[in-house]
Amino acid sequence: MNELSPWLKSFQCPDCQSSQFDVDDEQPLCSHCGRVFECSKGIWHFLPSTVAHREGKEREKEGWKRRFEDEKKAGWDPPPELYLQLPHYPYPYYEEAAKYLKIVLKYGGPWRGKKVLELGAAECWATRHFSEAGADAVALDYDPSRMIKAQIILDTLPIRFLRLQGDGEHLPFEDDTFDCIFCCSVLHHFFDVQQAIREISRTLKPGGIFLGIHEAFNPPISPEEKSWEYTRTPF
Repeated sequence: MNELSPWLKSFQCPDCQSSQFDVDDEQPLCSHCGRVFECSKGIWHFLPSTVAHREGKEREKEGWKRRFEDEKKAGWDPPPELYLQLPHYPYPYYEEAAKYLKIVLKYGGPWRGKKVLELGAAECWATRHFSEAGADAVALDYDPSRMIKAQIILDTLPIRFLRLQGDGEHLPFEDDTFDCIFCCSVLHHFFDVQQAIREISRTLKPGGIFLGIHEAFNPPISPEEKSWEYTRTPF
């Protein structure tokens, strides 16, 4: 509950959109609709009760599960130390991701005190680096199974960040919550990209920035084709 407490005033119920939350027996609950939000293996579950495109999202989730099962059968079973190295790992995807993360951290800094959300966080390696830079960071992913690996980070390093299972097309946060929203190789996974962009815009503070790296393993032809920066301007 400790990692959740600082964010209670920033939540928006994914079912009724109320921002009124209480705590009952160390579990947050929506004061308006009564929904209780539960935690499993360090991850708080904030998916909407009704998920748009649920069938497709669940199908993709199962696809990732099968992929990792196949890799394990083929002999690839990453040691815990790997999750402490990411993205600094000798594999093309991560080598490229590390280069662009370095640029992002320099460009968006200083980070101390800023609220940062990572969409499609998976193993939460970017969330970790934002947190180490001083940000108040949140990791969100539709599939919680890969975020479980981030417990290795939290158990080893003197940092903390919040992990949520949620839907990037229906973010469980109030308007104007974040100074920065970041994602790496995530945009193409959205089933409704325009809705995701609306949610990013809604939850960014005026003047906040969205930093999206599309596909870190494809070398860019130009920086414009590689990443997209969106700055929310005041209305």
